[in-house]
Amino acid sequence: MLHTHKRQRQQVSPAVIAHRSAAALFLFSFVFLVLLVLSHLYLLPKVTTVEVAGSMRDAQELREYHDSLLKDLVAKEHERNMLVLPMEDSVYRRLVEMKHSQFPLLVLRSSLEQTARQLLPDDSNVVHVESMRYTPGEKRAELTGDIRNVGSRSMTVLAQLLEELRAQPFIADIASPRFRRVEDPRLGPTSPFTIRIKLL
Repeated sequence: MLHTHKRQRQQVSPAVIAHRSAAALFLFSFVFLVLLVLSHLYLLPKVTTVEVAGSMRDAQELREYHDSLLKDLVAKEHERNMLVLPMEDSVYRRLVEMKHSQFPLLVLRSSLEQTARQLLPDDSNVVHVESMRYTPGEKRAELTGDIRNVGSRSMTVLAQLLEELRAQPFIADIASPRFRRVEDPRLGPTSPFTIRIKLL
């Protein structure tokens, strides 16, 4: 009789066991879920919240604060580079390019003045330049003025000036101007010129 009773107890199916323990498992899962929710709402914020820069920040706010600090750091580094390395600044670069584009004209004017001093060292008012125009894209310059204060030698001085300018290393070609002498009531004989120069 005892043997038969033991055999019946051993034959309890898994479905019966699951049915009997379902309530306990559900209750445990529910309590565990409630504890997780409560810890997420109340416990974790207290544990994970720290004070940074005078403000209490949680994990999400810390990530956002970290991203904002990185952006500020990149902006400050860029600003520093603009001060330390001015060539990176577009405004400075434009100024340098503008200076370089005008450089041939400055060299040409200096060379013109030096050539005039070499031709007539005793008189610095012989070559009078009224205007200088420079076209950077075409590398062309145009000088307008006159030769004065040398009397009837004005055309000769103009020819000498052209020869000296043609010898300059940065000049590719010079179109010969019209040679003429004009009698000015105040200055006397002058030779006006318009010299067109092709630069290298």
